[in-house]
Amino acid sequence: MVVSTRSPVNFEGLTRSASVTSRGGLVLYLELLLKTRLLADLPAGRSQGWHDGQMMLALVLLNVAGLDSVSDIERLEEDRGLVRLVRSHEGRLLGVSKRALAARFRGGRERCFPSPRSLRDWLDRFHDPASCAHRGEAWVPSKPACHGVIDEVFRRLVARGVAQASIGEVTIDLDAAVIASGKRDCLATYRAATGKVPGERGYQPLVAFVPEIGMAPWVEMRDGNVPASWDNDGGVLETLERLPSAVERVWLRTDGAGYQEAPVRLANDPSSRPGSLARFGVIAFVCGAQRSPALMAQVDRLGERAWQEQADGTACAELPFVSKMAVAAKRHHRFRYLVSRRPLEGTLGVLDDQIPARQGQPAFEVHALLTNIPSPDDAEPDDALAPMTAGEIVAWAHDRCGRGEEVHAVLKNDMAAGLLPSGRIGANGVWLEMAALALNLTALLRRAALGEGWLWRRIRSLRAALLMTCARVSRHAGRIRVRVHTPLILQAQARLAAIPPPA
Repeated sequence: MVVSTRSPVNFEGLTRSASVTSRGGLVLYLELLLKTRLLADLPAGRSQGWHDGQMMLALVLLNVAGLDSVSDIERLEEDRGLVRLVRSHEGRLLGVSKRALAARFRGGRERCFPSPRSLRDWLDRFHDPASCAHRGEAWVPSKPACHGVIDEVFRRLVARGVAQASIGEVTIDLDAAVIASGKRDCLATYRAATGKVPGERGYQPLVAFVPEIGMAPWVEMRDGNVPASWDNDGGVLETLERLPSAVERVWLRTDGAGYQEAPVRLANDPSSRPGSLARFGVIAFVCGAQRSPALMAQVDRLGERAWQEQADGTACAELPFVSKMAVAAKRHHRFRYLVSRRPLEGTLGVLDDQIPARQGQPAFEVHALLTNIPSPDDAEPDDALAPMTAGEIVAWAHDRCGRGEEVHAVLKNDMAAGLLPSGRIGANGVWLEMAALALNLTALLRRAALGEGWLWRRIRSLRAALLMTCARVSRHAGRIRVRVHTPLILQAQARLAAIPPPA
């Protein structure tokens, strides 16, 4: 018996003139940018060469498409359908005429997207070698003047997200995460210093996340040796500066890295902030507290009646404890120390954060919190903050460990922040910000075009269902026509068409 090995399918390559794309869903990002004008009329940069808006657009599309290196921009350049879509939107996206864009290239323009070399040169513009003199110590690089264009885009995007969600108060979740890297100039991380991950080198960026709008308004690249507790107050201030005037109240959550005098005073005392940021008044905050021997001794003296059982099997209690740090940072407002405990199974050695087993009781793992939110029993009529019980505050603090920590995985794994393009920290910082910009734009698209069911689905689900869709791009009657066979794209485009233009 003879078995034919000939394939029943005939394969033929498309010509370069065929305007077909496998990334048809990216047209929704172009439409969203066009409706919201986030990249239009940006502060003036260089008058020649690639526009700052073109650079940011290219890096956002690279992140959203699931690509993760500068050289992958060539894969977008080879996508003739996507190139045709971008060229048709480009002038209106940037608020610049086609003639003015063409005049920026003296020798003529052949590419739609910047070349890898041009992208690297643009990223390097944000690296200031003079500010690296103290590198090796706990240090955060300064931002050059050209960084103002990125600040402006973030402000516009956050303002649009707040207006879209129709909210007047937001929660800031401040947290740091390690990005391991094999770059020659990377410094050892704290996990290498403690022996948790021997030999690890990389960076430890600080990220501010607002769960109400699903956006990260502010991110900052830091060396791996910089403690997570370093300059948290500066991160809070920069995040507050990017919030629109529609936000009247702010809540702040951090882990134990925020347990310091400077950020606590910043939240508690409006006069410690610049005048434009005093409008937020007293900022309700909760942070992890240091489990010092004095605090643990106080916890050990609590009677069983002091503990309130919670639905998740933990228990919490008020702790009559005052630290020197809290006294120094108080500034006209009360503080509360709260503790929660969780029973430990089996017999474990007694650690600093445990209550040892007693007769009839298991050993407990203990977590401590510091907050300025008053309790219902101690609240006064003129309190600026609404009172909350100990259980409510503990549950609210634990909510930070959901979306506020997941955003790091999204930036590193779903976007391109996990693979850094340079040994220069300034360039890597902007690369991280472009990943955050793609994250924020995706959050805006979810709410504007896809609805509630898509708000918290990972980007890989969005790519499979929407973004990686075959489409044919053509021109008819002077307009670009996109033919797709995905009803979800058509429904999303109809929702985007109903978005009112910015005021």
